[in-house]
Amino acid sequence: MKVILAAHVVIDKGYENRGPAHILEDYLIKNKIPYDFLKYPLLDFSFFLSHLLTILRTICFVFKDKSKEIVFIGVDPLNALSGLILRKIGKVSFFVFHTPDYSPKRFSNSIINKIYHLIDIFCAKNADLIICVSERIVEKRISQGINPKKVYWVPNSPLEFVMPEVTKKDRFDLVLLANLGSAVAFTPFIEALKILKDRANLVIIGSGKGEPLIREKAAELGVLGNIDFKGWLPYDKAIKEVRRVAIGLAFYDNRASYTYYCDPVKVRDYLSCGLPVIMNDVPAVAEEIKAYRAGIAVENTAEEIARAYFEIIKNYGEYSRNAFKLANDRHSGKYLDLVFAKIKEELK
Repeated sequence: MKVILAAHVVIDKGYENRGPAHILEDYLIKNKIPYDFLKYPLLDFSFFLSHLLTILRTICFVFKDKSKEIVFIGVDPLNALSGLILRKIGKVSFFVFHTPDYSPKRFSNSIINKIYHLIDIFCAKNADLIICVSERIVEKRISQGINPKKVYWVPNSPLEFVMPEVTKKDRFDLVLLANLGSAVAFTPFIEALKILKDRANLVIIGSGKGEPLIREKAAELGVLGNIDFKGWLPYDKAIKEVRRVAIGLAFYDNRASYTYYCDPVKVRDYLSCGLPVIMNDVPAVAEEIKAYRAGIAVENTAEEIARAYFEIIKNYGEYSRNAFKLANDRHSGKYLDLVFAKIKEELK
């Protein structure tokens, strides 16, 4: 069995943003499964032309492959369409549609949005197996009439996890690991930093179009000196920085419809480092954090964020242990074991 994985990747400041496809790649490497990873940039020109070229490139690549048994994993509907075509003509033995996110309004252009969703549901109904990153996407697929037996939940968690000891913290600083785009509701946590000014600094790992606004707001509130802007870092270096601090921040703009269905990689990374999380109650992972007491889900206000901060540092050991437990219970390796066991069973 050989796996061909196709996904769009985001490269910013020379760094490749880590996403669900990279977790799959980690699994393939660890389990010594032969694979090729077709990485496509998100292109700015014509929607139809850019994706038609991507589909043609994928089909040409797979046709050159001489492997007898190919499992194709298409991450997002447009890469999945390539896999479906290859499955229908018999070039691949098994077609997996990986759904890394879902948005009822994926595109502002209503015609393009309609075509996108027609492709999405067509690929979902014809896939041999579907991977969803959140339980909400699982529920959505089942509501679309997809056979529940072929729908698998694989959270965007690190591949494997061993619970370390809770590290004693001398300071209780905060970290935000994010693309600072329009979906990051940044103003309240900058205002909260003013309340926490003598207690905590904020480390921001990442960049984006929201960064100048964050700097402007921080300067206005007199807390710019309390923020350490790290910019984009390679994943390994970013995780080292995360481990040095105490509490992870994750805030989402609920006007962006995909945030309801997403499973944020950064929240899973915080938990795997033993960091309790302060976040607003938008993605489904907030429900898990509340259930495990691995952090606090708050309204997106400075006062609520500050209240959560003080509650966590009073009981830091408990919250950190709970964060580790949630990470251990949700590591993606055991979920992918089920996926690949099913693939091997179907290929017999």
